[in-house]
Amino acid sequence: MKRKHPLGIYATCDGEIYHVGEESEMRDGKEYRSKYGNRIYKRIAGSEKIELFGHLKIIFVTSGQPVKEGDLIGIMGTSGNSTAVHLHYDIFPDSDHLRGKYAIDPREHLIDNTAPVNTKQTVGGGWKADYSHIYGRPYLHMGIDFCTELIEGWEHLCSEFYLGFYRSID
Repeated sequence: MKRKHPLGIYATCDGEIYHVGEESEMRDGKEYRSKYGNRIYKRIAGSEKIELFGHLKIIFVTSGQPVKEGDLIGIMGTSGNSTAVHLHYDIFPDSDHLRGKYAIDPREHLIDNTAPVNTKQTVGGGWKADYSHIYGRPYLHMGIDFCTELIEGWEHLCSEFYLGFYRSID
């Protein structure tokens, strides 16, 4: 499978787009701003689990659309609560639990499936990493952040595990 876009976000496995959200949406007459910005929620085929792809610049899919492993679904960005271009990736147990406190460690899923980004990209934020130094308050990061390059100040969050587990895509 050839991946052409350097900031492309790809489906990790087959599934269906559960929901596509914009950075700012109206709900019950009030504006709601998502910390994940422009985002895609994708149901994993044969499962109730939902993947989150957050902070996107461009989204190429729509709610209800089936996708295959490796399909280009978006472009990495910095929308929402973000200070640099990256992909925030999470997995949730089902559509009733789409909040950080319910997140499931995504590493096992990523070992067995295609990475959501190109192999030359690196991980800047890890599962359950302490982000207190970033937010100035106690903050436990859920999910994994994939970056185009290591973000200054986040180098300590990168680990050999994250950098070494992808199977080749080229």
